[in-house]
Amino acid sequence: MGRPRKTEEPVKERKTRTRKVEEPEVKTEQIEDPVLEEETEEVIPDPAYAPEIKPTEYIVKVREDSWLNVRRGPGRNFEAVAKLKNGESVFVYELKDGFARIGDDFWVDTKFLISRL
Repeated sequence: MGRPRKTEEPVKERKTRTRKVEEPEVKTEQIEDPVLEEETEEVIPDPAYAPEIKPTEYIVKVREDSWLNVRRGPGRNFEAVAKLKNGESVFVYELKDGFARIGDDFWVDTKFLISRL
């Protein structure tokens, strides 16, 4: 005769124990901030404007027999109100759409400026 056959025993389910861990109570305190309670107007920056920059000196670089138009706004569609000659020095306060603000409402095309450095 051969070996006796083993009968399969049912698999026993394992019981697991869980232990509840109590988290420490965190006390929070509501602090009143008078600045936050005031109504403030939300400021949304215009993405077309670059932030104002530290005034930097530049030199106008155009042909000797030409000039650079100073305009009332940052674009060629704005009125030309003055002209700058080659080699003149300007300070740039802000950049926008390829134009540099060189004074209150005075803008020039940045393609014609080189750094003084």
